[in-house]
Amino acid sequence: MHATDGEIGTVKGLVIERLSHLVTHVLLQEGHLWGRREVAIPISAVTTFKGGIQLDMSRSAVQSLPLVDIEHTAL
Repeated sequence: MHATDGEIGTVKGLVIERLSHLVTHVLLQEGHLWGRREVAIPISAVTTFKGGIQLDMSRSAVQSLPLVDIEHTAL
């Protein structure tokens, strides 16, 4: 996944709204083994899927998102 200022992490899944079946968030794991963070990126921040997922958010904007537990996310 790419922010406006570079590579930010790995997509780990999607959050799909139960009733509408629409994707609401992309689940992202960023960082490395000792500094790993997991966040949910709103689908509205995705600008394109060409060459990977591109966002209209900077790295610092992504880092300011609240942490989520990707294994147990229910947004």
